[in-house]
Amino acid sequence: LAAGEITARAQVDYASVAKTQELRGRDHFALGVTAIHPNGFGVVIDGYYGHVARAEAEEMGISWGVEYGGRLLAFGIEKQGKGEEYYNMMLRAAPFPVRDLTPGNFSKGKRFEEQMAPLFKSGKMRVSNEPDNRFLQQFVNEWLAWDGSQHYYDDCLDAVYYSTRLIKGFIKPTAGDI
Repeated sequence: LAAGEITARAQVDYASVAKTQELRGRDHFALGVTAIHPNGFGVVIDGYYGHVARAEAEEMGISWGVEYGGRLLAFGIEKQGKGEEYYNMMLRAAPFPVRDLTPGNFSKGKRFEEQMAPLFKSGKMRVSNEPDNRFLQQFVNEWLAWDGSQHYYDDCLDAVYYSTRLIKGFIKPTAGDI
């Protein structure tokens, strides 16, 4: 995808840590960027994954959103738990549209297996083959390891799940959908 040909959406699964000693077993901050391909499918193109302090997470959200400039159509934030604080800060400070996203009453199994997986299986969502992209590699690793047992991280899965929510209306239907 050429940079000028995409419209992007960014989404965040927010988590922060105050001290280095709090890292063990803590969720990660995950920010995913998804583009709409001109042929009508979504592509996970970039992102960030790691432990960050709150101030760093706020700065990162603004800088990534600004980096995609006029191509950023929405910046979604999972607004559960600490995500609500992050959403409120971004709503006040971001120079781009910010949307709150919630999982509703859907379990991760339903979200990942029944809502997100069919989009990838049908080719309506794809993952960029950009080499050496840590976020894309982590997303694929989480996707391959996911079995619902919660013995591993799934922060990138959450960020990409929310991206599918942001682009749902932009994906072109296929013959099988009609």
